[in-house]
Amino acid sequence: MKNTRKLLSIILAILMIATTVPFAFAAESGDFKYSITDEVAVITGYNGDSGTLEIPATIDGYPVSVDSSAFRNNEEITSLTFYGDIVFNEFYTFKDCSNLTTVTFAGDVEFNAFYTFDNCSSLTTVTFAGDADFNANYTFFGCTNLKNITFIGNVNMYKNNGY
Repeated sequence: MKNTRKLLSIILAILMIATTVPFAFAAESGDFKYSITDEVAVITGYNGDSGTLEIPATIDGYPVSVDSSAFRNNEEITSLTFYGDIVFNEFYTFKDCSNLTTVTFAGDVEFNAFYTFDNCSSLTTVTFAGDADFNANYTFFGCTNLKNITFIGNVNMYKNNGY
């Protein structure tokens, strides 16, 4: 009886801990690898070889975010379009995508991490169709050929050197 109570206490403690840990699982949709974390599909990898990359607004019904290592150093990407609202909470998300030339944000975008497009040396054009909030510095640091930035929606700069 004493051992049964002890075992039951251990099992209940494990269950209590397990229910407090955020639920995440890995999956694939098209060319994207992703995990679901806190009701968000976080893109963690890309299996495609197309130079034109289109990030959907949702994956399997979840809003999309991008992990910091999902596209870093990807030399295949030449054009990037985000179709939904997106928040960047990870540093260096598209760092060293050396052949990336154009980026289009069809929805609202919020930059909460530094150096999102760091050293994308071929980047020339960025278009913001929705609102853009810059809460972090150096979003386009090292983008030495960036010549055209178009803002159609509202722009909020909360930090110096917002872009």
